Amino acid sequence: MWILMNDSFLSVVKDRDKKNSLLVRARVEGDIERVFPDAIVKTNAGSDYMYRAYLPKRRVSKAIRKSIENIDYDNFKDSVSAEDKARHDAYFDIWITLLALQRGDSSDFEHPLFSYKDQYETVLTGSE
Repeated sequence: MWILMNDSFLSVVKDRDKKNSLLVRARVEGDIERVFPDAIVKTNAGSDYMYRAYLPKRRVSKAIRKSIENIDYDNFKDSVSAEDKARHDAYFDIWITLLALQRGDSSDFEHPLFSYKDQYETVLTGSE
């Protein structure tokens, strides 16, 4: 499960070795700790998600529920800090990709070059 929060992106999957645990992964240093402040995070530069923590399912569930209960914004993209430009831009790319999926034209994308953005300029800026 991918979980995008305005200050962290997590990938959560089952722990292959423990039934009641989950593997919480992140690509950005500090993302796991923002949601799980006392987690023991291991770094592995050779893996697809560089940062990882094994946590009990109940703890993960409780933290995600708390994040949902604390939502105080009415526009997710605008809730991402302007100082976190890299995260904002990455989330915007995801938003664009999912817009294309909604419209049924995701096959026209040329990932990873993201040349499709030009065709959505009108939608995003409101100009013609």
